[in-house]
Amino acid sequence: MVGTLFLPLLTLTQTLDSTYDRRALWLAHGPGATGVVQGMGTQAASVGGGTFIPGTDLFETATDRIRSEYGASRAGFKRFTVFGGLQIAGMLATMSYYGGRHHPKWKPGFGIGLPVATFAVGWVGQANAIRGEDHLRRAMWWYNREFPRSVTDSARANCSYDRCALRIRPRVSSHQLVQGVAELPVGSADSQLELFAAAVLYAASRNKVVRGFSYGLLVLSYGAGHSTVYGAAQAESELDQAIWFYNRSLP
Repeated sequence: MVGTLFLPLLTLTQTLDSTYDRRALWLAHGPGATGVVQGMGTQAASVGGGTFIPGTDLFETATDRIRSEYGASRAGFKRFTVFGGLQIAGMLATMSYYGGRHHPKWKPGFGIGLPVATFAVGWVGQANAIRGEDHLRRAMWWYNREFPRSVTDSARANCSYDRCALRIRPRVSSHQLVQGVAELPVGSADSQLELFAAAVLYAASRNKVVRGFSYGLLVLSYGAGHSTVYGAAQAESELDQAIWFYNRSLP
């Protein structure tokens, strides 16, 4: 399923002239920031985004459903920002506290509880960010649904937008591709990363030291996710564009 998403990119050679081409939204990813882009190619224009609370004014006058999803997205990202600030404060407090661990007032219980609480706060913040992105993507899916699409792939002529249009459903462990109003899971959006990991492990398998280091590196890089790697951010943007073109081909 993921591989077939890139076939509609061949339509870039065609004239983009439908309402969908000019007004449908997609997400552009960069290190530490997310942009909301309207249209594709020469018609593409930035209409929003942000570092901590990405959004766009276009949703302010949309339908009730879209505004509801957008409001939930903003709330999720705001909670993420608050918990992120608390996490930074906790990290600074932990470093300061452990810097004085030989002081007579140092207590093991507090010294252990502080970093654990900091980690928990960071995890809750990340969960809220994922939830905020999920609502934002859902709002965009419904927003794009309203626009006529002039180019229809004959192979998908009987598969309507409501039944077949795709979007990414963010999850803490692994992003999913879901389809239609029912949001049926159809695959993992991280499959390319898994293939990359398998290739690296295979290349490192002849040397025990390198193999052990590779395992550790892959675990760390996988846990860091898409937001911390330039190449991964670019890959996310390309996947969003592929989904944009795939949905464009549906009646």
